[in-house]
Amino acid sequence: MRLSKHADQGANSDQSQMRWFWKKIWDLPLPHKVRHFEWRACRDILPTKVNLMRRKVVNDQFCVECSLEVETTGHMFWTCPRAREVWACSKVVRLVNQERMQSFQDLMWYMLTVERSDVNEVAKLVCIAWAMWHNRNEIRHGGKRRSGAELVRWASQYMEEYKAATEMLVCKAMVADGVRSWIPPSENIFKINVDGAVFADQKAVGVGVIIRDEKGRLEAALSKKILAPLGAVEAEAMAYEQGLMFARDIGIHNFIIEGDSLIIYHALCESSNPPSSVAAVVQGIQEMCREFHGVMFSHVRRQGNQPAHLLAKHACGIVDFIACIQETPCFLEQALIHDVTISSGS
Repeated sequence: MRLSKHADQGANSDQSQMRWFWKKIWDLPLPHKVRHFEWRACRDILPTKVNLMRRKVVNDQFCVECSLEVETTGHMFWTCPRAREVWACSKVVRLVNQERMQSFQDLMWYMLTVERSDVNEVAKLVCIAWAMWHNRNEIRHGGKRRSGAELVRWASQYMEEYKAATEMLVCKAMVADGVRSWIPPSENIFKINVDGAVFADQKAVGVGVIIRDEKGRLEAALSKKILAPLGAVEAEAMAYEQGLMFARDIGIHNFIIEGDSLIIYHALCESSNPPSSVAAVVQGIQEMCREFHGVMFSHVRRQGNQPAHLLAKHACGIVDFIACIQETPCFLEQALIHDVTISSGS
């Protein structure tokens, strides 16, 4: 999937409410795969029986759990006896019988606007719903059916582990001076590598951003040209700024951001004053970090930053930007394989 720029066309009050709603959804403190589930559930694109029948994949649309009603997200996560059992074991949501949710989005809207629930409670609700969906698929493939209490405990433990893994990421610096190869992040945390390149003949700079998970799998990549006659240090600062903006755009909230410029790294860690030409950009980056749940700065030498370097250089031949989501550009493949091979000790 490739992204391109688009304009936001106007806004009435309903649109403003929906923008507020989706911002709340994306800002929930959730592991990435649970956030992905949340997005699919709210957009009603989970492979429920209703959706599968619409695509002529199955012959009936009744709930696989109770067979009483058609399997919509509203039924599966709210009115189904299985869902009621799970929520009865949880203190997250009150079982309001008169409220009949037509969809998972209705449930989220109810929790955020009617109940005005705390974001951590809503996040826990989403994680429990994800556990229900996960167990449903396990059962279909011969796995064990977990009780409502087991699902609530499992989801709660998963959220606690996620919280523990991210609490240490509060804009602290990773001591990585001298690291020569790419090191993968820990589970549930992404690593963002950034780099800048100067195109003096075009009076422009390029920035490269690549986001990978703990297995080195590409989550997203960005190659962008900025029409401004900047120097190398300024290009590196812009790369960090664009990296944070890209992470925000695709919903990444806990990550290490790493580049190969020691000047920018030390400025961001506040261990030295930034050059005057990038002082405002550095300050803006530090302020932007507050929008995320956890950010850690890291430094790596050029050898360990090759994919971001290639993306920055690639911007020389483009007009504006190219962004790839879970799709590896062919010119990056060898560099990504090299990083994974080195990091695994092969």
